[in-house]
Amino acid sequence: MEFLSSLQVFISATCLWYLSSAINPVIYGVMNNNFRKEYKKLFAAMARISSVGSSTDSTPKNGRKLFQVKDRSRVENPTATAT
Repeated sequence: MEFLSSLQVFISATCLWYLSSAINPVIYGVMNNNFRKEYKKLFAAMARISSVGSSTDSTPKNGRKLFQVKDRSRVENPTATAT
């Protein structure tokens, strides 16, 4: 019987670790009602953002902008110091 090298064991363990990390959220989503509700909220928000991002207008249908800059002076001149 041939023994596995330490590199093969390391690669196998790493693959199982990543597989476990990838499958775990799916299992929680299927088994737990709270996770399922939050996943629905997350995917709905992602769909809204992607539909807003695909249009030419940056203002969503509710009239609010996604990102607003309050202090334009810091954006226009980032090296300026406050006095």
